[in-house]
Order: sequence, then structure tokens, then C-alpha cells
Amino acid sequence: MSNNLEHEIYRRLGRLEHLVERALHLLEQPRFTASITQEDTMAIGNIPAGSTGTFTPTLLENGSPVVPQPTIAWTYSCSDPSVTISPSADTTSAVFSVPQNDTGTSFQAAASAIAPDGTTVTTPPVTVTLTPGTTSAVFSASIAQTA
Repeated sequence: MSNNLEHEIYRRLGRLEHLVERALHLLEQPRFTASITQEDTMAIGNIPAGSTGTFTPTLLENGSPVVPQPTIAWTYSCSDPSVTISPSADTTSAVFSVPQNDTGTSFQAAASAIAPDGTTVTTPPVTVTLTPGTTSAVFSASIAQTA
């Protein structure tokens, strides 16, 4: 076999391999995952007892946010049973309310939903540190007769 023919065969095989890899990439099914973030950037990771934190999940396709986010129903969870979760009407965010008397030091927040391909996606949990809330001062007054 001549050197030129051999070179041409290798060149065409390389081009064919490239086309097959490209076709396989186009046929790959999207892989959905999710993430959850706390909205208030000033308080990320900390919520004082007696206050709230708002969390928003994001659907990811192959690691990138799906734009625009599809309409899917999110379900929220919290590792601290005393924390109350109030999802928004469209479930795109939720307010986590920490009671004033919560003595925990942290909790984990997460969300899950059914992705467009029918798979269940769950966010990795976000650990939130609970800080002591401010205690309300109790004032009293008394009156005494002096004369």
C-alpha cells in the first residue's frame, strides 16, 4: 500500500471518528440535577432564632441552570422539625421560619422536584447556622403611695 493511500485512510478514519463522537454527543440525554440557595446575601448561612430565611432552588441540566426555569412543583425539607416551611404559591421559593425558642445550632435545607425527563431531582442540602435570637426585655412598673 502506498504511503499516500495509507495517509488518506488515516485522515478519513480520523474524520469519521470525529463525526461519530459528535453524533453521540447530540444523542446524549440531558442529565438533570438541582441546587438551592439562600436569597438574602447578607445572611447566607446564618439565621437568627426568631427570624426567617428565603431559599430558592434551581434546576440544572448537565450542570448549568435551565433558562428559563420550567414550571415544576418544588417540595422543601428541613432537618430541624421546629422550623416552619412556607412555599410560595408557585413553589419557586420558600420561607423557612425559625422559632424564637429554637435551641439548635444548625439545620439543613433542601428541595426536590420531578425534572422534565421524569426523574426526581433533589438539591444537595445547604447547612444553615442558627444564631441566638434577641430576647425581648420584660419591663414592669410599680406605683407606690408616698404620702
